[in-house]
Amino acid sequence: MKRSKFFLIMSVIFLAVVLVGFTRSLYLSSYFEFPELPVHLILHGIVLTIWFLLAAVQPILIATNKTKTHKKLGLTGYSMIVAVVAVSLLTLVIRDIPTIDEFPGRSSGNLLSLFIFSFCAILGLRFRSKPAMHKRLMILASIPILAPATDRVIRIPVLNDFFGKILFWFPGPPEIAFATIFFLGMIIAVVVNDLISEKRVHAGTLWGLGIIFIVAPAATAALTLSGAWAALVRLVV
Repeated sequence: MKRSKFFLIMSVIFLAVVLVGFTRSLYLSSYFEFPELPVHLILHGIVLTIWFLLAAVQPILIATNKTKTHKKLGLTGYSMIVAVVAVSLLTLVIRDIPTIDEFPGRSSGNLLSLFIFSFCAILGLRFRSKPAMHKRLMILASIPILAPATDRVIRIPVLNDFFGKILFWFPGPPEIAFATIFFLGMIIAVVVNDLISEKRVHAGTLWGLGIIFIVAPAATAALTLSGAWAALVRLVV
């Protein structure tokens, strides 16, 4: 049976978004005369880049029948999940330190993305022996943490002007509109691919949807509304 290239294409698109998004502010910041980033943001950008490079290389290895290499490289998945979560939490804590008393829920959206990533990625590795489940969960894990890159893509002046005009109806700035539509669009793409290729929504996708729309929001609400997040930030201070 011919193997679908859907997940390979999605992974390459994600990597392209990251490379375009971080080019001006990270990779070639001196060329574009961007202000120097603090160390924690540089680290955050590097770790995210490595994650998406790994996410793109893995389906390429499968497509080229290098399954053994794929499995060996996949063993780094656990350490990469820890790295992504660690640098993301560090970034959020540092950002929230000055405003935690005035805006205790400021990081709710970012924490939601982090919960989605963590739960989907860990579950994806748990089902690594079931390729159909594994690849769906790993793709769904990557979608929410694309937000920093999509935000920077849409801040490119020509793109900001373009999307600002066509997304005038959205109640927010172009970067928020683009990130929201991109996030939902990628999830819908996974569901539609299932319906076309499987004639149903695959169990792996259902697990991911449950995490995205039920489990992760509940965990985020528990962390922020209980005051636990604000307490953690104050503890760091």
